[in-house]
Amino acid sequence: MEILRDLKTDWVYLGFRYRFPIPYSPSEEPDFFNEVEIREAERQGYTFSQLKESIEKLRREMPNILLHRWIGDRILLLEG
Repeated sequence: MEILRDLKTDWVYLGFRYRFPIPYSPSEEPDFFNEVEIREAERQGYTFSQLKESIEKLRREMPNILLHRWIGDRILLLEG
């Protein structure tokens, strides 16, 4: 957040990108993903719940920023 704020960022491109399935949450019970895969995704910040938390924090601290993200083969443009 500090880097984005210091640079007076108004647009983030490819802020979150992955190509393979990822867990929804670090607290997800092992099923499709085993315990090691869930912990590794959590360590890397690659769970959907971590993405949601990050977007919410970004929106609170920088409400006018544009977030352009790529998820799989879908492109989404989120405007504040």
